[in-house]
Amino acid sequence: MLIGFFFLLRLVFREALSLLLDLAYRQRTGAVSQEENRHQLTLFWAGLVIDIALLLPLAYVLLLIYGVPSTIVTLWAEQLLTGINIGEVRISLVDILLAGVVLTVGLFASGLLRRWLSERVLPNTYLDYGIRNSISSGISYIGVGMALILAIATLGISLSNLALVAGALSVGIGFGLRTVVENFVAGLLLLIERPIKVGDWVVVGENEGMVRHISVRSTEIETFDRSSVIVPNSDLIALPVTNWTHKNRIARIIIPLRLYYGEDARKVQQLLLDCAGRNDDVLAFPEPYVFFKAFGESALELELRCYIRETDRYLDVMTDLHFAIDDSFRENGIQMPFPQQDIYLHRSGADPRQAQPQKTAEDTQEDSNHQQQGKQHRGRFPPKPIAGRIGTETPVDSAVNALFPRSALG
Repeated sequence: MLIGFFFLLRLVFREALSLLLDLAYRQRTGAVSQEENRHQLTLFWAGLVIDIALLLPLAYVLLLIYGVPSTIVTLWAEQLLTGINIGEVRISLVDILLAGVVLTVGLFASGLLRRWLSERVLPNTYLDYGIRNSISSGISYIGVGMALILAIATLGISLSNLALVAGALSVGIGFGLRTVVENFVAGLLLLIERPIKVGDWVVVGENEGMVRHISVRSTEIETFDRSSVIVPNSDLIALPVTNWTHKNRIARIIIPLRLYYGEDARKVQQLLLDCAGRNDDVLAFPEPYVFFKAFGESALELELRCYIRETDRYLDVMTDLHFAIDDSFRENGIQMPFPQQDIYLHRSGADPRQAQPQKTAEDTQEDSNHQQQGKQHRGRFPPKPIAGRIGTETPVDSAVNALFPRSALG
């Protein structure tokens, strides 16, 4: 009956707590489903505290019911609360609870401080988003470190002993957790040096996108396909990284073009500059210009180069310029060449190397005329005698006879 009363009381407290949390979230957001995960997490931890608070009196009453003297129960409770010595280590339930409370309060206060800085204080300054994120992240890490130190001090553990333990574990950390330590140190360097920051457009290897979050272990990059790529911080320090928005958000656009030989290149230059000048995102300084790249094999090669004020508009401006150039070329009758290829068809099974072109009637008549002319020339001009053919030894014959005498040939 006592256990049933305990479970009934536990159910009542949990139901009341759930109703209070639902009411609080409705007043804050207007819908419970928007913060469902946070609501479930709060309900779990609050329910755990209620269970512990109800379980301790129940255990005390059950021990008394089963005949355990109250003096012994009180002694056990006193030893459990004040501490039990195990060798040189003293374990105290009160110290553990206090350390847990100190750690929880420290982490909660650190989160509140970070949220207050990032939402209330830093947005009112002239700092950019990356610097604000670095400041709030650094203060949050400092708060977490201080909370851990206070929790350890509350447990009664000497910091000098921790230094000895850390020194003993340094060898194991160097071998087993080397990658984790490298990423942690690289994350701190990223927050301090800020080669990349939240909101930057970066290219890391084959991945390209916007930096969304920088933690002490890894960096989250959101690609333009809306997929998240988690990059270890050590890769951002050791490998080359292209940052399109490191110092400013100005970007250059290059549009290559090819023209037929004979087209008016000066006219095309003016048309390209007009297309760039009509775009509001293209900067007037540095001014757009047309680069005559080369005289190609089958076309004149030009490039339109201009600067835009916002990197986020890169693809949009590129598209707008392509459409504008195409419309302008159509209006002025300018065409761009394209690659052409000659294709020869032959019957299957036939060897194309042995294929002979068929002669037409004109080719056959022309061949017969050449034969008739050849006969007339042979009758008009008798053939000249070849020197050395009869009774005369040519130089070639002399060389052959010198190498191979007739006597040797038999």
